[in-house]
Amino acid sequence: INKKITDINNIGMQMIGSSGTGKTTILDFCMAFYGSRFRKKGSMPSASYTANKLEEEGFYFKDAIYPISDQKLSILAHRSAYTRIFQNAYDGAGRGRLRSDLSSAPTYFIRGNILVEGENDVFESEASTSARFLKVDIDDFQKNTDAYSILMKNYDKFSGILPHFIQWSLNMDNTEVQKLWEEHRSSLMTNIRAEQANTHRCAENYAFNLTCGILFFKWALEEDIITIVEHDNYVAELTKQVVTSFVRADMETASRDAGDMFIVAIAELLASGKYVILSTTSDKTSKNEDHYVPQKESLGYFNNDIYYLIPGLCMAKASDYYKSLGIRFEHTQSEIGKLLKQKGFLAEWDMDGRNTKSIRITMSTMRYFAVGAHALGKLSVVEFRDQMTEDMEATNNVPF
Repeated sequence: INKKITDINNIGMQMIGSSGTGKTTILDFCMAFYGSRFRKKGSMPSASYTANKLEEEGFYFKDAIYPISDQKLSILAHRSAYTRIFQNAYDGAGRGRLRSDLSSAPTYFIRGNILVEGENDVFESEASTSARFLKVDIDDFQKNTDAYSILMKNYDKFSGILPHFIQWSLNMDNTEVQKLWEEHRSSLMTNIRAEQANTHRCAENYAFNLTCGILFFKWALEEDIITIVEHDNYVAELTKQVVTSFVRADMETASRDAGDMFIVAIAELLASGKYVILSTTSDKTSKNEDHYVPQKESLGYFNNDIYYLIPGLCMAKASDYYKSLGIRFEHTQSEIGKLLKQKGFLAEWDMDGRNTKSIRITMSTMRYFAVGAHALGKLSVVEFRDQMTEDMEATNNVPF
């Protein structure tokens, strides 16, 4: 079905839920379509594998479901590398490597459709990667013991279904499938009030999921496996769940853009009153101001409608801010600088690829994120001398 739709890549799905909610059982049933080999203990790929192992193994699951079990932050070998393999799988490109003799090493990437289950969503603050994958919150569903009993009774018959569905799918008209997918994509977009950067990507992937599900039910109806009433009920329920998941995913993706998250964190930290932005009217300050350290920690300086944020300090404070909220914010200074530039938040930068501005504001020349006032809005800034006087009065100490 994927090959019958233009401009759509292999997609993946995350099943996220608390321990004991049935995630592994669902994954087990999904893999039953390929036979019983995955029921053997230790046969299911684990999120604890290294990224190289997952990519090498997933390379041979072309056009099939590639299962990954037990995704949780505590067992990931390298979270950044783990995230990378999902991005590479969607893009259909592996990580190029060179041998010691400068010849190219074999390149692997997961060619199957990834289906992963676990307790943690590892794509927090990864808007681009998150938008490329479907997400199902298993905690939203109640266990159906009757359905479980029926599935277990017919487990060994699952593998006989897949060949018939594949044969039926191959005979479908490509234009018809493309049109159905486009209709579902347009329908999903009507549920969004305001588009954001990844809305269309989310809509394309969830529309593909809905299209495949509806085609499967259509095949089951034609094969007299289900009745017309059951068909209509299944399609209605699937459509409802896909729409709900799409709207939620679009909202979550919008809030996960690391560039936006950085700006929000800085604004919240300043609003808390624990940190300040110092204002200066020139690149050079007096000797007293050069040596002055305010009682409240300064995150940077303000001059000519530009906030000069201290990169390392702001990155650390932003990480601490989200950690206090139970959210992981793990990005490099280079990544944040690139995102700030891409979103038009930076007012100026040096042409050296660092996306920072080297400028002398205090005693020495330093690099800053030169964020325009349009990004952070109208914030309260503190004049050097006003803040210095206030702190002197509070402590009875001279500032140098």
